[in-house]
Amino acid sequence: MIRERSSGGLDVEVVEEPGRELLESLSESLFEHNCRVTGTRDFRWFAVVLRDAAGEVAGGSTGWTRWGWLHLDVLWIRESSRGEGYGSRLLRETENVASARGCSLVTLETASFQAPGFYRCHGYEEMFAHDVPGHGIRKHFFRKVLVPMEVDRDSR
Repeated sequence: MIRERSSGGLDVEVVEEPGRELLESLSESLFEHNCRVTGTRDFRWFAVVLRDAAGEVAGGSTGWTRWGWLHLDVLWIRESSRGEGYGSRLLRETENVASARGCSLVTLETASFQAPGFYRCHGYEEMFAHDVPGHGIRKHFFRKVLVPMEVDRDSR
Protein backbone atom coordinates (compact mmCIF):
# COMPACT_ATOMS: atom_id res chain seq x y z
CA MET A 1 0.00 0.00 0.00
CA ILE A 2 1.41 3.38 -1.04
CA ARG A 3 0.23 6.57 0.66
CA GLU A 4 1.06 10.18 -0.03
CA ARG A 5 -0.17 13.26 1.81
CA SER A 6 -1.35 16.04 -0.49
CA SER A 7 -1.33 19.73 0.36
CA GLY A 8 -5.13 19.68 0.71
CA GLY A 9 -5.03 17.27 3.63
CA LEU A 10 -6.27 14.20 1.75
CA ASP A 11 -4.19 11.04 1.57
CA VAL A 12 -3.54 9.43 -1.83
CA GLU A 13 -3.48 5.65 -1.47
CA VAL A 14 -2.83 2.97 -4.10
CA VAL A 15 -4.89 -0.16 -3.38
CA GLU A 16 -3.44 -3.07 -5.34
CA GLU A 17 -6.44 -5.39 -4.97
CA PRO A 18 -9.52 -3.32 -4.17
CA GLY A 19 -12.52 -5.24 -2.90
CA ARG A 20 -15.94 -5.23 -4.53
CA GLU A 21 -17.25 -2.77 -1.91
CA LEU A 22 -14.68 -0.10 -2.78
CA LEU A 23 -15.16 -0.58 -6.53
CA GLU A 24 -18.94 -0.33 -6.20
CA SER A 25 -18.68 2.74 -3.96
CA LEU A 26 -16.49 4.60 -6.46
CA SER A 27 -18.67 3.57 -9.39
CA GLU A 28 -21.87 4.61 -7.58
CA SER A 29 -20.34 7.98 -6.63
CA LEU A 30 -19.46 8.70 -10.26
CA PHE A 31 -22.93 7.53 -11.38
CA GLU A 32 -24.62 9.92 -8.94
CA HIS A 33 -22.43 12.79 -10.14
CA ASN A 34 -23.29 11.99 -13.78
CA CYS A 35 -27.00 11.90 -12.94
CA ARG A 36 -26.86 15.32 -11.27
CA VAL A 37 -25.03 16.85 -14.23
CA THR A 38 -27.05 15.24 -17.04
CA GLY A 39 -30.45 15.04 -15.34
CA THR A 40 -30.88 11.42 -16.43
CA ARG A 41 -30.51 8.06 -14.69
CA ASP A 42 -30.61 5.89 -17.82
CA PHE A 43 -27.55 3.70 -17.08
CA ARG A 44 -28.59 0.02 -17.14
CA TRP A 45 -26.68 -3.25 -17.35
CA PHE A 46 -28.06 -6.32 -19.11
CA ALA A 47 -26.97 -9.82 -20.10
CA VAL A 48 -27.96 -12.18 -22.89
CA VAL A 49 -27.30 -15.79 -21.87
CA LEU A 50 -26.88 -18.92 -23.96
CA ARG A 51 -27.71 -22.14 -22.07
CA ASP A 52 -27.34 -25.78 -23.02
CA ALA A 53 -29.98 -28.50 -22.49
CA ALA A 54 -28.77 -29.01 -18.91
CA GLY A 55 -29.24 -25.32 -18.14
CA GLU A 56 -25.50 -24.65 -17.97
CA VAL A 57 -24.20 -21.34 -19.28
CA ALA A 58 -22.61 -21.98 -22.68
CA GLY A 59 -22.03 -18.34 -23.53
CA GLY A 60 -23.39 -14.89 -23.21
CA SER A 61 -22.91 -11.19 -23.49
CA THR A 62 -23.03 -8.33 -21.03
CA GLY A 63 -23.22 -4.66 -21.64
CA TRP A 64 -24.65 -1.40 -20.45
CA THR A 65 -26.68 1.31 -22.08
CA ARG A 66 -26.48 5.01 -21.34
CA TRP A 67 -27.06 8.28 -23.18
CA GLY A 68 -28.20 6.52 -26.34
CA TRP A 69 -25.37 4.04 -26.75
CA LEU A 70 -24.49 0.50 -25.77
CA HIS A 71 -21.07 -0.50 -24.51
CA LEU A 72 -20.65 -4.22 -25.15
CA ASP A 73 -18.53 -5.41 -22.25
CA VAL A 74 -18.32 -9.20 -22.74
CA LEU A 75 -19.26 -11.63 -25.50
CA TRP A 76 -18.11 -15.18 -24.80
CA ILE A 77 -18.94 -18.67 -26.14
CA ARG A 78 -17.50 -21.83 -24.60
CA GLU A 79 -14.96 -23.46 -26.86
CA SER A 80 -17.04 -26.56 -27.64
CA SER A 81 -19.86 -24.38 -29.04
CA ARG A 82 -17.78 -21.98 -31.14
CA GLY A 83 -18.12 -21.86 -34.92
CA GLU A 84 -21.81 -22.79 -34.87
CA GLY A 85 -23.29 -19.30 -35.23
CA TYR A 86 -24.03 -18.74 -31.56
CA GLY A 87 -21.77 -15.69 -31.36
CA SER A 88 -23.64 -14.06 -34.21
CA ARG A 89 -26.98 -14.84 -32.54
CA LEU A 90 -25.79 -13.39 -29.22
CA LEU A 91 -24.46 -10.27 -30.92
CA ARG A 92 -27.70 -9.77 -32.85
CA GLU A 93 -29.80 -10.15 -29.69
CA THR A 94 -27.48 -7.78 -27.79
CA GLU A 95 -27.91 -5.19 -30.54
CA ASN A 96 -31.69 -5.74 -30.42
CA VAL A 97 -31.73 -4.93 -26.70
CA ALA A 98 -29.73 -1.77 -27.37
CA SER A 99 -32.06 -0.72 -30.20
CA ALA A 100 -35.12 -1.37 -28.04
CA ARG A 101 -33.60 0.94 -25.43
CA GLY A 102 -33.23 3.66 -28.06
CA CYS A 103 -29.50 3.28 -28.62
CA SER A 104 -27.98 4.34 -31.93
CA LEU A 105 -24.36 3.36 -31.26
CA VAL A 106 -22.43 0.34 -29.95
CA THR A 107 -18.84 0.51 -28.72
CA LEU A 108 -16.57 -2.36 -27.69
CA GLU A 109 -12.97 -3.38 -27.35
CA THR A 110 -11.36 -6.69 -28.18
CA ALA A 111 -7.84 -8.10 -28.47
CA SER A 112 -6.02 -9.45 -31.51
CA PHE A 113 -6.30 -13.03 -30.16
CA GLN A 114 -10.02 -12.65 -29.50
CA ALA A 115 -12.41 -11.51 -32.22
CA PRO A 116 -11.59 -8.40 -34.27
CA GLY A 117 -12.47 -10.22 -37.51
CA PHE A 118 -15.80 -11.36 -36.06
CA TYR A 119 -16.83 -7.79 -35.31
CA ARG A 120 -15.67 -6.53 -38.72
CA CYS A 121 -17.84 -9.20 -40.39
CA HIS A 122 -20.81 -7.92 -38.42
CA GLY A 123 -20.48 -4.33 -39.63
CA TYR A 124 -18.32 -2.89 -36.88
CA GLU A 125 -15.90 -0.12 -37.79
CA GLU A 126 -12.49 -0.06 -36.14
CA MET A 127 -11.94 3.34 -34.51
CA PHE A 128 -8.35 2.68 -33.47
CA ALA A 129 -5.97 -0.01 -32.31
CA HIS A 130 -2.75 -0.09 -30.32
CA ASP A 131 -0.09 -2.60 -29.38
CA VAL A 132 0.14 -3.81 -25.80
CA PRO A 133 3.85 -3.36 -25.04
CA GLY A 134 5.73 -6.57 -24.31
CA HIS A 135 2.84 -8.96 -24.99
CA GLY A 136 2.56 -9.27 -28.77
CA ILE A 137 -1.10 -8.32 -28.44
CA ARG A 138 -3.03 -5.59 -30.20
CA LYS A 139 -6.14 -3.99 -28.66
CA HIS A 140 -8.91 -3.01 -31.10
CA PHE A 141 -11.68 -0.50 -30.42
CA PHE A 142 -14.82 -0.75 -32.54
CA ARG A 143 -18.15 1.00 -33.04
CA LYS A 144 -21.32 0.34 -34.98
CA VAL A 145 -24.21 2.65 -35.74
CA LEU A 146 -27.62 1.10 -35.00
CA VAL A 147 -31.11 2.03 -36.06
CA PRO A 148 -32.90 2.45 -32.71
CA MET A 149 -36.35 0.97 -32.16
CA GLU A 150 -38.96 2.90 -30.21
CA VAL A 151 -37.35 4.17 -27.00
CA ASP A 152 -38.15 2.41 -23.72
CA ARG A 153 -39.40 5.53 -21.90
CA ASP A 154 -39.26 3.81 -18.48
CA SER A 155 -35.44 3.90 -18.59
CA ARG A 156 -35.17 7.70 -18.57
